[in-house]
Amino acid sequence: MTNEEIYYMGFLANVDSSILNVKLDHGFAMESMSIDQYINFISDMNKGDLDYLDAKRVISYEFPIINHDEKKIFFIKNTAKKFSQNYDYLTKVLTLLRLFAEGNIQIPMQFQSAPIKENKLLHIYSSLRTIKPIKPSPKYTLKDQNIEILYDFMKTVKIPFEHLYLQLALDHLERSYEMFYGSHDDNLSFLTLMIGFEALFNRGNVELTQTISRHTAVLIGNCKTECNRIYSDIRNFYKRRSYIVHAIKAKKFKNMDEEDISKLRDYLRECIKRTYELDYDKDELFEYLNSKGF
Repeated sequence: MTNEEIYYMGFLANVDSSILNVKLDHGFAMESMSIDQYINFISDMNKGDLDYLDAKRVISYEFPIINHDEKKIFFIKNTAKKFSQNYDYLTKVLTLLRLFAEGNIQIPMQFQSAPIKENKLLHIYSSLRTIKPIKPSPKYTLKDQNIEILYDFMKTVKIPFEHLYLQLALDHLERSYEMFYGSHDDNLSFLTLMIGFEALFNRGNVELTQTISRHTAVLIGNCKTECNRIYSDIRNFYKRRSYIVHAIKAKKFKNMDEEDISKLRDYLRECIKRTYELDYDKDELFEYLNSKGF
């Protein structure tokens, strides 16, 4: 590049090199730099300017942008013009990626309008960074065999969902990745996910634990053994929910941890995807699941 051009760069948190296999629309592209390449990329900027401080944030510890294992940063790039014409596209892309597979992929730092000349960042005319802290896990990684499945998924799944109860479940799946009150509280993520299940399956039934456990199992279980395992898992999660909500200490139940959250999030994720495929309203979904056995 010999002439100055104005670009958008959105820096990704919690990803690895598998993200480079994702192809995007509207001129957006996944790219990467080594840490040394990035330092050289911003080296011609005026060190006293505020935009230089924003540039430095990308490789600071403020956000989990650097992949320290690969010693790289990953970002989404486009012209500033195409970004402005499709500004909501990336929000939907990240939501679909998180709905497709587990991982706290985010864009905590963006250069929305930045002139670049001869592979050097000159200024940052417009930038945006998240105010809330971002949890540096779980990492978003894609297996090679899932890339084509992901393409079909991103083309066919339309968000926001038309069914409001299904969109509410997705909203709570998304919220479960958030940091709460400055430090991440796994119990709050857990409760947020449980509300997501209730958005899908609760019709005011007094047997809430039984209904949600059974409906989750018959919706996403592929055989009787798997259904029994899912049913048991969700019932146990609901017992732990009661202990958390009522602030009861129980020796047999350990505190929620990231493994628990990921398992529960996977269950809710698969329930959302399956419900989207069925395209039932909430009452139709309830009657459909009520009619199934395992």
